Amino acid sequence: MNKASKPIHDQKHLTISDRLYIEQELLQKTSFKTIADFLKKDPSTISKEVRLNRKLCQDRFSIGKHCYDCIHFFDCTVRGGDPVVAECPRYPYCFQNCHECWEVNPVSFCVLYTPDSCSQPDRPPYVCNTCENEKYCRFDHYLYQARYAQRQYEKRLTDSRKGISMTTEELQQLNDLVSPLILKGQPLSHIFAVHEDEIPVCRRTLYNYLDRRIFQARNIDLPRRVRYKKRRKQSRKRGSTAISRLTATSAPIRTLSASWRPIRISMSSKWTP
Repeated sequence: MNKASKPIHDQKHLTISDRLYIEQELLQKTSFKTIADFLKKDPSTISKEVRLNRKLCQDRFSIGKHCYDCIHFFDCTVRGGDPVVAECPRYPYCFQNCHECWEVNPVSFCVLYTPDSCSQPDRPPYVCNTCENEKYCRFDHYLYQARYAQRQYEKRLTDSRKGISMTTEELQQLNDLVSPLILKGQPLSHIFAVHEDEIPVCRRTLYNYLDRRIFQARNIDLPRRVRYKKRRKQSRKRGSTAISRLTATSAPIRTLSASWRPIRISMSSKWTP
């Protein structure tokens, strides 16, 4: 009995076009399964993409209001002199509404404070793009925006390629192996040729580590490294080298002299220059 073949999914990274499509389909309340089938991805890929690159939007109305997320916020009548806020440092002297206070946060000592929350970010589609109360929601909510998600993806991709892909112990072992030999006067090419099996990186990486001052040894300890000037990187346009070579190897162009005259051809007589 032959088993049903599994669908082949595209293993490439999501592009900005894919993310724009995801954003449009989320507005149409399309399921992750339908979006994944169109993009030839697994539904879990779309789910991870939305949760990983969604944007946290803080409610602009809750800025400066400490207990804005309390369920009693709109009908709260607690004042500074009420017994429920007896632990307030301004209790004997303040008679202002606590939810309008800018000096003290009543959340830490109000007995009636009960935080409220929205469960939409915790269930699919994990964003509030289709919520009708998104503009006036008093909770911190999430939105999926394609261009913001693309920037987050590019930043994460760049950060993953930075730094050193070695642990502290492995880096210390490499330093203990390379630095004493450099300080003895051995060139780095000789060290790499002899201890190639013990060094987990290439020779170019060793030079980069020396430039970044990761090892105990420095560039000044390399006898040949300090003899040469630092090379200048010149950016050339595409085709400039080929054009220059073609111009140099081509035959020189002959210029026309002042005494040159065109050739005249006659049907009855011979031609004369």
